[in-house]
Amino acid sequence: MFIYNLKLNKNAVTRAFIGVSILIIVFIILYSVYVIFIKPNSACDFKKNEIIDLNETNYTNILKSANENIDSYIGKKVRVTGYVYRLIDFDETEFVVARDMRFNESSNSIIVGFLCESKEAPKFVDGTWVEVVGTIKKGKFTDELAVLDVVTIKETDKPANIFVNPPDKTYIPTTSMF
Repeated sequence: MFIYNLKLNKNAVTRAFIGVSILIIVFIILYSVYVIFIKPNSACDFKKNEIIDLNETNYTNILKSANENIDSYIGKKVRVTGYVYRLIDFDETEFVVARDMRFNESSNSIIVGFLCESKEAPKFVDGTWVEVVGTIKKGKFTDELAVLDVVTIKETDKPANIFVNPPDKTYIPTTSMF
């Protein structure tokens, strides 16, 4: 049977603890700087000529990111499926390629989508499902926003799931706050 007599030096243990704590803090700071300033935003990390395909899961994340960071999205090509939606004050060449966003199965939906500009827009009536490929540019409606300059537009079938997910889990709806 072995008996170990371990005698710890209080000063050495304290210095080791402080050293390890400082290393952990430095690592956390360096990682934070990397994530905030160096790591590219995954929502807008696309190759120059790549067409960004919007689907049910990434639709609102990219829409939100494009409107919050318009300059980083200018010139990017986007392919999106949605229905034609117009407001009364739109020009005849303007429409929203829209989808319905629900927060859960029991909640009402809200309309979200990219404002589009196309000379072919008058050919499509409201509610028609279309596939749009367009280039993002800076536009203005009531405020500055990302607008799709439509390259191609064609009628398509209604998808099996007409709803899109809200952006990230941190999204807070403001429509029911007041």
